[in-house]
Amino acid sequence: ISMAQLLQAAVFCPAPATERGKPSCLSADPRGGGTLYFPSGFAVVMRNVQDGTKSRLYTQHTAAVTAVRVSPSGRYCASGDESGKVRVWATDNEDLTLKLEVQLWSGPVLDLGWSADNQRLVAGGHGKDKFAQVFLVDSGSPTGEMSGHSSRVTTVDFKPTRPFRVVTGSDDMQVNIYEGPPFKFQRSFKDHGNFVCCVRYSPDGTRIATTGSDKKVFLLDGVTGAKVSELPSVHTGSVYSCSWSADSTRLVTASADRSCILWDVAQGTALSTFPVGDRAAVENMQVAVSFLGSQMVSLSLNGDLNLLDPATPDAPARVFRGHLKGVTRVLYDSTHDVVYSASSDGAVFRWTMSGDATRVGGKGHTSTITSLVLLDGVLYTGGMDDKVMRVDPATLQYETQAASVKGGVVGMAVLPSRASSLAAVSTAAVHVLPVGGSGTATETPCKFTPLCVACSNAGLVAVGGKDKAVRIFTVSATGGLTLTQTMEGPPACGAVNCLAFSSAGTVLASGDAGRYLCVWRCGGSPSSG
Repeated sequence: ISMAQLLQAAVFCPAPATERGKPSCLSADPRGGGTLYFPSGFAVVMRNVQDGTKSRLYTQHTAAVTAVRVSPSGRYCASGDESGKVRVWATDNEDLTLKLEVQLWSGPVLDLGWSADNQRLVAGGHGKDKFAQVFLVDSGSPTGEMSGHSSRVTTVDFKPTRPFRVVTGSDDMQVNIYEGPPFKFQRSFKDHGNFVCCVRYSPDGTRIATTGSDKKVFLLDGVTGAKVSELPSVHTGSVYSCSWSADSTRLVTASADRSCILWDVAQGTALSTFPVGDRAAVENMQVAVSFLGSQMVSLSLNGDLNLLDPATPDAPARVFRGHLKGVTRVLYDSTHDVVYSASSDGAVFRWTMSGDATRVGGKGHTSTITSLVLLDGVLYTGGMDDKVMRVDPATLQYETQAASVKGGVVGMAVLPSRASSLAAVSTAAVHVLPVGGSGTATETPCKFTPLCVACSNAGLVAVGGKDKAVRIFTVSATGGLTLTQTMEGPPACGAVNCLAFSSAGTVLASGDAGRYLCVWRCGGSPSSG
């Protein structure tokens, strides 16, 4: 097939990056449309919560992305990474064209903020000799001296109206106000008793909201930085994040106490409290929140994005999920038009073609999942924890019983010649497992290191090895394996990583670490390319 014929239909988005004890980053597209920007690994994810097929990824960073902020016009996004680099790129074209790349310092960029005219950016982070910087978007040139902090700056924002101001929050427990341009120190606010987690100007520029690990939320004057009020102490954990409504009348806060609160700013009262999940579960700590048009989206420590609706505050109106770690296997179920995916942390998700994910529940694998197969409509998973597990198709929960094998599972395939059986290869043996019916499991020890397996309709089992060879086995009536053929490719071939039989079972394809693709006629020599 020509590459020109391959068209991207959808992006199944990863979960946002999170870290316990630290605020995370969410930025909503101000133009509407339901797109939320957030960092995930080396990428910036543009997740459309209304239509998952419209989601995109920006993948040009060479270090893990740590901060993301969309410009007030929505036409550009600024993203910073752990190496201290900031990239500004266009959002309104398919190429996501780079406008600016600037190296600010050698440590991570932790937050970013735009001026209302889209011409300046402020960055906060952890450099060797500076913790914040305001610079021009067109040239990267600094505009002012951001002095006054003695520790890393974790949060920053630009006043959206004139006269321009910049606010910063730091682990030194101070909130600093800077006036400009060029920007210079104006005053400090020192009422927080622990790390400052988030500072945000209201859209009308009249107020600054500050939150901290001391569980407090303060409101400051948008011009002078003087304290106006303190919101009631309702949260019982660190308040990691806050976001203003477009009309500047409401503020939503996210906390480690596993809840978000929507506030009436003028009255200083809580309008709604949104508990998220089990209040005892650490994974439900709320580490970021953002207004998304008239809706709100919060981020849980486990990577779940929770759509919050004041009409139904007792539970999120919708939850968007994705992988937190690297994806190790993908499997398409053509019968139900869904995709299964597994990752290195043992998570398995089932995806619809609209990009919505449901996590397989129950007690599953404790390490990397290496194999996914469907047998008689049932999903089986194999992992490096030496187990093959079955997922109940009705509940999408792991069943309690698991088949144990000798060594970590590195590959599995359905064995058509035996009813409801799988062929599984571990790091030490080849196994025939009657997972869906009666029969006894068999184990054939290997003197080589197996890496992958494939089965033909004629009952052949092919095993690829680290020693660059492909071995063909036949299966007896009792499930025993007999080696009938060993095949080796050209000298430049590498360890065999993948195998597939043709539908007739007479031709076998193999791919290896030497980047060779070999096609074998079972019983003959390969042709390679």
